Amino acid sequence: MSDEAETVIARLRRPWIWLNAFRIESAFALIAPVFALHWALRPFGVDLFRTARDLFGTDLRGIVLILLIAVPLGFAVAAVAFVIDNWNFELVRTGGALITRKGLFTTTTVQRSDERTRGIAFAEPLLTRRLRVTKTKLLLTGSAAGEGGGDILPRTRLEEARDLAAQILPDGARPLEAPLRRHPRGALVRRIGWAVYTPVLLAAALLPFPLPGWVWPLPFLLIPVTVPLAAIAYRSLGHTVQDDYLVVRDGALTRRTVALQNRAVIGWSLEQSLFQRWAGRMTVGIATAAGSRSYEAPDVSVDQAMTLIAEATPGLISVMTEPPATSSAASPAVSSAGEVSAC
Repeated sequence: MSDEAETVIARLRRPWIWLNAFRIESAFALIAPVFALHWALRPFGVDLFRTARDLFGTDLRGIVLILLIAVPLGFAVAAVAFVIDNWNFELVRTGGALITRKGLFTTTTVQRSDERTRGIAFAEPLLTRRLRVTKTKLLLTGSAAGEGGGDILPRTRLEEARDLAAQILPDGARPLEAPLRRHPRGALVRRIGWAVYTPVLLAAALLPFPLPGWVWPLPFLLIPVTVPLAAIAYRSLGHTVQDDYLVVRDGALTRRTVALQNRAVIGWSLEQSLFQRWAGRMTVGIATAAGSRSYEAPDVSVDQAMTLIAEATPGLISVMTEPPATSSAASPAVSSAGEVSAC
């Protein structure tokens, strides 16, 4: 380890335990261990499921009683697992690198060089978005998400994550707090169209089959769920350029906000479906060597796309808009599907 002084950015905090334990999947944490124990005891003539039926019964009252016992235990198991994995968690900066140490039985130490850091991202699941809880991910070059990149902090409050993100980024920037530009209303119309047409197509696909008459209308029951999700997906859309960072946000079930350094952008792709072309919108793809390697700003207007590219990579916009007759070698490729790319 380096003898240079360490600057502590974050240590394990007690509220983190509950924020990471109280998740939807934690309620089902006991399912796998119970099934494993059931099959392990079967050779000895012990049937856990029959024992549970004898103790609690199979009526609604018994099921509720089982849930009242199993769900809190599931949260408790998740809390214990989090503590074991993140015991003595410490995130420090030293010698131009971030170092993470954690673990109760086995201590894990991960070092991430500041020279490879190209940005940061938040991931906010829909079910906990009202609680303003997020996971923080670091965007690094030269590694997959699970090899020194990926999650840099456990789930934390959004305000706390923003403060810590400013300390995690080597330049101290706060791009994830920048106000985002809204996408055109046509993006909302497109998503609501998907939300309505998909159940309709599912219902139509069931018609040729010899099913009871009450089966084929069942997909229509999805519409009260898909339409609100479409509105949520539209409200999640946004993009901007803040100082030296390109920021894009999208996602319905999990809203992802990505702040990528402009210098990390190595190429762009502009894709238009037939309907997007009619409506004057396009999906902007951002190629990079960091993080997930590719990010998108979906359903922006043509003017927004050109402005985004011009602000993030001023030298590249002239290449993408240059007429083919002027410089055929440097001109972007345009496919019959309406896709333009420049790298």
